[in-house]
Amino acid sequence: VDTMNDALIVCDDDGVIRFVNSAACAMFQFNQRDLVGQPIGRLAPPSAGLAQHQGALRERLRAVLQSAAMQDQEMVLWTREGEPVDVSLSVARLQQKDGTQAPMGTVTIARDIRERKRAEKNEQQLAAAAAAASAAVKRRAEELTHAYDELKHTQAMLVQAEKMAAVGQLASGTAHEVRNPLSIIRLGVEHLERSLGRSLSGQTGEILEMIKEAITRSDRIIRGMLDFSRPARLALKPVPLRAVIGSALALAEKQL
Repeated sequence: VDTMNDALIVCDDDGVIRFVNSAACAMFQFNQRDLVGQPIGRLAPPSAGLAQHQGALRERLRAVLQSAAMQDQEMVLWTREGEPVDVSLSVARLQQKDGTQAPMGTVTIARDIRERKRAEKNEQQLAAAAAAASAAVKRRAEELTHAYDELKHTQAMLVQAEKMAAVGQLASGTAHEVRNPLSIIRLGVEHLERSLGRSLSGQTGEILEMIKEAITRSDRIIRGMLDFSRPARLALKPVPLRAVIGSALALAEKQL
């Protein structure tokens, strides 16, 4: 019995300790004379501040001792100095052999499971830390994905801005090249009107007038392209709304 690693406690039917082995004395920091003859409740919390816990533990110990048999019931007992000890209790009833099978006490084996509890706690902490780290990595991945999407969007906007700048430069160069022929055509039409004078027939006059209107419209569109492509500071001022709408409609006339 004294070579056992687990604590052995033998109690009579009233719950009074009758025998403890050396492992029990070492586990709970008592001498044999301090435990033998004392109720099992001696292993309850010694501090007065734990009176409620002490009473509950004594009731539980009493219930354990009155059970027919029990295996590996986890419980917290207390040392002489007030240190909690996590134990796994296995209880067997002792009965008379006189034919009555009357109970005469219990044999209780308490296995110290503090190391196992610490390992379980460490495992839980590691699992929680791993879960937190995994959540942080997932959150970081989502942030990086969002940042990458924003970067792609910004790059697309920059490419579009460069395209618009190129279109503006092209429009500016093209507008200058187109305005010169338009000016020559306008001068030619005006020369024809002056040369024909009174001999200008109705149909010919209408055609020349249509050419002049087309030249005016084209010149207006080109002037708008030049204004758009030319860098200018924003200047807010009141303008006639009709003129703004007219300019917009002139650009969108064909599409409309």
